[in-house]
Amino acid sequence: FPPTNFTIMLFHYDGVVDQWRDFPWSESTLHISAINQTK
Repeated sequence: FPPTNFTIMLFHYDGVVDQWRDFPWSESTLHISAINQTK
């Protein structure tokens, strides 16, 4: 699958977003923080 056809979305239910910045793909990922939300 060509990566140009996909978008990565990560839902952070614990509010931890900054720790994901260590990964090289993190900058092209949509990070959504939803604290106190059920899964």
